[in-house]
Amino acid sequence: WSLFLLASIHILGATAKILDTGFLVAVERDWIVVMSTCIPCTSSDLSGKLNQQKAWLSDTNVAMKQIDLGCQVVAPAFAGLFVALFDDGTRTDKGANLVGAAVF
Repeated sequence: WSLFLLASIHILGATAKILDTGFLVAVERDWIVVMSTCIPCTSSDLSGKLNQQKAWLSDTNVAMKQIDLGCQVVAPAFAGLFVALFDDGTRTDKGANLVGAAVF
């Protein structure tokens, strides 16, 4: 049973990575560019508007990258804490209590 859970975690992890990359390409990159065309511009000339859009797009990309990297750092720690809640370490067959974590 534990080997099945281990194999499932690896297969689902690989699938999640592929889907995450597809999501990043399909959605995240596109909607920020669309939002940059909707920002209010204080400049009346075309070059001023383009410069404001570029500055907003640059700032937003930096903020999105910071959020993304922060989640990539924090998520494994929360996953480790989550698994630790279900494995109390008292059983000799390690990982037996992780069935509850997989079902949850």
